[in-house]
Amino acid sequence: MRYNDGDRDSYRFSDHTGAGQWVFPTFYTFDFDPICTAGMCALRDAEFFELDDDLAVLGVSGDGIHSHERFAEHHDSNYPLLSDTVKDVADQYGVVRAEYEGMRRVHQRAAFTIDDGRTVRFATTMDATSPNDIELGPINDVLRGLRA
Repeated sequence: MRYNDGDRDSYRFSDHTGAGQWVFPTFYTFDFDPICTAGMCALRDAEFFELDDDLAVLGVSGDGIHSHERFAEHHDSNYPLLSDTVKDVADQYGVVRAEYEGMRRVHQRAAFTIDDGRTVRFATTMDATSPNDIELGPINDVLRGLRA
């Protein structure tokens, strides 16, 4: 995977888990899609992520790094957006849709929590049909319970 923080190198979740951090990858369908934008901006605004230095929040989609750069700048993202253009990571996590709105092999909206031992502690998919369907409250509750 490649990411948008100007480095554009390959990225591994283990870069964080090996340093004792938990990783919170959120898979989303497309940059600038209204539903995905609502979700990624809600994540940006979520206080519970900013208060925890041991939790690495990541956005992952099949869009390229240039799209991610524009999206991050336009929406003032405060976490890295990773490009999984080949869908290998999404395949590993089981979150590739065979078809979505006439397009083949796109990321499903999903979130995971991976602890510092590289164990998936929480996983959910989100089947929102409107930007108003995005709700981080249940994810917040689970994270607080896992990290307590």
